[in-house]
Amino acid sequence: MDDQRERERELIDDVRKELPAFVEACVSKTDMVLMHQYAFGAGLDRDELLLLGKAIKYAGLAGKEVRIVPASRVPSQSLTRGVRSANRSLHVHRG
Repeated sequence: MDDQRERERELIDDVRKELPAFVEACVSKTDMVLMHQYAFGAGLDRDELLLLGKAIKYAGLAGKEVRIVPASRVPSQSLTRGVRSANRSLHVHRG
């Protein structure tokens, strides 16, 4: 079990270092984090997709639901009320 805890600690450290706005969204009092589909891996880059997986796992560890918003749809104000979103440019938006 120590090996798993070590990997989890590494994941947490990676996400905190690379995605501080995402971490901020995950520690907020909301239940969900919204991300635009192009926030990660827009060019299907392997490293970006790995980071996306780490971000999703981090959110799960923080007890958050992650919702990916497709490029063809911008969430309405009623959907985002009380929900935080984080994008790859490290801006956090409050709904």
